[in-house]
This record gives sequence, structure tokens and C-alpha cells, in this order.
Amino acid sequence: MMKRDFSAPTPSVIPMLSQPIFTTCPIDERLVQVHEVFHRISKCWTGCHWPTEFGPLKLQLQNIRAYQALMLANATCGEEA
Repeated sequence: MMKRDFSAPTPSVIPMLSQPIFTTCPIDERLVQVHEVFHRISKCWTGCHWPTEFGPLKLQLQNIRAYQALMLANATCGEEA
């Protein structure tokens, strides 16, 4: 018979949620800090500010935000698409 390791949290899934939650141990304070820092700095990204090129035709992505590049990719036709 295999012994169960109780040192790690056991996930329990609530039917209304698609992701498991851990109920056997408190959230580590370091994880909370990482989460807060990630959300704080994710709002600071302003786009590429260095020479970049993409694809065989070397599409220039300098100073273009992610959503702008997506719009450009969806709008481009011909060889560059």
C-alpha cells in the first residue's frame, strides 16, 4: 500500500469553479508578494523600444504595442500575412 504525502496541499475542487483551490494550508506570503508585484509591473509595459523585426519580410515592430501588432497582423494581406 502506498503512503500518502501529507506535507503538500491537497487540491479540492468546488463544482462551481474550474480551478482547484488548496484548503489544507495558508497561502504563502511570498506568493502574495509576487502576485502583487506582477500586477503592478504588468501595467508599466509600454511596448518595444528597441529595433525588432519579425517574419521573412522583416516586419518592423519597434514602438508597437501587443494589441497594435495583433491588429496589424489581422489587417495585413498579401505576402506579409
